[in-house]
Amino acid sequence: MKTTSNLSRRQRCVLQLVAQGMTTDQIAAALGIAPGTVAIHRHHICLRTNSRNVAQHLLRSLKTGGPK
Repeated sequence: MKTTSNLSRRQRCVLQLVAQGMTTDQIAAALGIAPGTVAIHRHHICLRTNSRNVAQHLLRSLKTGGPK
């Protein structure tokens, strides 16, 4: 499994907010960006971590002791 160390600072921020249970719209409002931009960040997180979705990456992280 790839780790979060290969994510950009913004992608790690989005991932952290997802882990806190925020929706795409809530993340967009919190970061002052468009919901579409959040969706792109989520997509890139999946590509860089070889995950089908952000939830899968978060579950893998939990099973291995948290984000690396």
